[in-house]
Amino acid sequence: VYSVHCLTTIAIKMSSTGVHDIGGLEEEFGPIDLREHGYQLWEMQVHATLVLLAQQGLLTTDELRRSVEALPGHTSMSYYHRWAAGMTAICIERGTVSAADLNMAHGEPELSVGQQSLVAGQVVRVRREDSRVRWRKPHLRTPGYLFGAVGVVERFLGCFPNPEEKAFSSNQEAGLQPLYLVAFKNKDLWKGMEV
Repeated sequence: VYSVHCLTTIAIKMSSTGVHDIGGLEEEFGPIDLREHGYQLWEMQVHATLVLLAQQGLLTTDELRRSVEALPGHTSMSYYHRWAAGMTAICIERGTVSAADLNMAHGEPELSVGQQSLVAGQVVRVRREDSRVRWRKPHLRTPGYLFGAVGVVERFLGCFPNPEEKAFSSNQEAGLQPLYLVAFKNKDLWKGMEV
């Protein structure tokens, strides 16, 4: 548990260069893991894509670094996930590919439904989000520990602008999406809970 003073000190240190720069903060974040790690096929493919884009003059390492550092929540992404997201952003920015091209290849994000479809008392399961099938990590308002969890709808809260559309579009007229209050049992979410 950190004190307010400690958290403020960490925030000041990180704000000068960005959240990606945690050098010298080993006490707060732990030591750097220096172990060798094997690479998965998709990670090697991402690395190869970077090499090809750079060789063709379609991306520079400085652009990649800037795009990775600008990713919201990038600290929760793996190293090569950040590279893939950053390269995608740069390719769209440069016009190498368009968002329409990527949506055609990988599927459109789910669009808003704009109306209530669940009722109080209905048993629901939170869908697992698989961002590997999308060209960009979705902007989710559902905490990851709820993915796959079963709960009961308590009530409909209304329709609100779809946060994924608002997060990835300059069009502030995002479609509406229903919002529900869903109750979960602690024992279904956390090990060692009785209730």
